[in-house]
Amino acid sequence: MNPYFYHGAWPPQHPSAGGHGAMPMPSVLGLPPMPPVFGMAHSHPSLASHAAGSSNAVTPLHHMYYHGPCQALMASSSKQTVPAAGEPPLVDAEGNVDKVAKAKVVSMIKAVPDFPKPGIVFRDITTLVEHPEGLDLTTDIIAAYYAARGAQLDAVVGCEARGFIWGATLARQLGVGLIVLRKKGKLPRETISRDYSLEYGSASLECHVDSITPGMRVVLVDDLLATGGTMAASVALVRELGADVVGTAFISDLPALGGRAKLEGDGIDVFSIVAFD
Repeated sequence: MNPYFYHGAWPPQHPSAGGHGAMPMPSVLGLPPMPPVFGMAHSHPSLASHAAGSSNAVTPLHHMYYHGPCQALMASSSKQTVPAAGEPPLVDAEGNVDKVAKAKVVSMIKAVPDFPKPGIVFRDITTLVEHPEGLDLTTDIIAAYYAARGAQLDAVVGCEARGFIWGATLARQLGVGLIVLRKKGKLPRETISRDYSLEYGSASLECHVDSITPGMRVVLVDDLLATGGTMAASVALVRELGADVVGTAFISDLPALGGRAKLEGDGIDVFSIVAFD
């Protein structure tokens, strides 16, 4: 059994009957469809909302679905994940990602040689998000990092475009809103912008001025950290609006390109799940 992702058979059973209480996802993911009524079941005993002693407790879907046996999705306002008894944490207090989890993420990122030009190995994250386990696990790992640090967040900021993927899933996991940074001309209300350099020119990011209030604690999310130019501009943009940047999070890091050193040199906390030479 995969220790990080498991769907129990339908119908869910009370743990005392030997069932895991896991809710299958819809058939769009290739799994058995849910019956018309899916609320009449127990959640895993580690969930805060478990109604002890009641065989007919109505449990919302997001409380019933969990990742066993490594961790369960807590039914609390923070929606943080916790490891099951005897399982290592996804991220320890020093920020180190569990080796098994990291290896699984690496295995789902396809290396494409000679793209976009000869001599470059492109790390394709589309194979990661095409797999339901990949998107789910990476979101859990980022959430676990901030949980291990005891971070209190008010919002997640997603950087266009692939930062929207994990920005959305992380915001939902943490029970906070998602603020989007978009390329110039894409946002309809009043905005502020920040220019940044690319190897072939320059670009701009914009944010709605009313999306962030002074003192709001945010984490910025993107898929890849390379030279760090995009994220540095993103951090400067939200700070201009008064945000307190708790940190930045990435799926992968290319440390040889200097982005991590650049951000950390500016006092910005950096977390990435994997790193490639």
